[in-house]
Amino acid sequence: MMRVGLYGGSFSPVHIGHLVIAEQARVQARLDRVVWMPAFLSPHKTDRAAPAAAHRLAMCRLATVGHDAFEVSDLEIEREGVSFTVDTLRSLRDRHPDWDLHLVIGQDSLESFPTWKEPDTILSMARLVVYPRAAEPDLAGLLAAVQADAIALDAPRLAVSASDIRDRIGRGLSVRYLLPDRVLSYVEDHGLYR
Repeated sequence: MMRVGLYGGSFSPVHIGHLVIAEQARVQARLDRVVWMPAFLSPHKTDRAAPAAAHRLAMCRLATVGHDAFEVSDLEIEREGVSFTVDTLRSLRDRHPDWDLHLVIGQDSLESFPTWKEPDTILSMARLVVYPRAAEPDLAGLLAAVQADAIALDAPRLAVSASDIRDRIGRGLSVRYLLPDRVLSYVEDHGLYR
């Protein structure tokens, strides 16, 4: 079985925090591959002003260039509509029965996990890999609440967020070093978030 991490999100835009999380998940959860899955439309984020899915997919591809264990999938974008994790996991299991799936999420997503579509089914198909955001997170309590067996990452806490980056771009402030250079060039070339 190949150990594969599913890393989904809006990725609007992809930033260094996303890359750190994906790499720490790969190393600490001993994943053979991390599949980045940009959502067509996230059920948890209703930002209709987000760039078209094609832009977010392109930024993911640019951000992950050169990392042999990172792969970007357009599965949710091709499917269109609201991107529910449970549907994506079902599709991946059907297509890749030899994959041992792990779902990479942040602590904030773990807090809202009981409200997701079919959380128990998600837990039956994938093991959670959780990135803590708080300085002293209560991941044990959160995991007990959702009755999940999970891997808690010991990773640097980076106070970088896509919403802050979008705001900084909109105000004409520098976001250099917050985004991979290729992504920053793409954002500038396409006039995104202005």
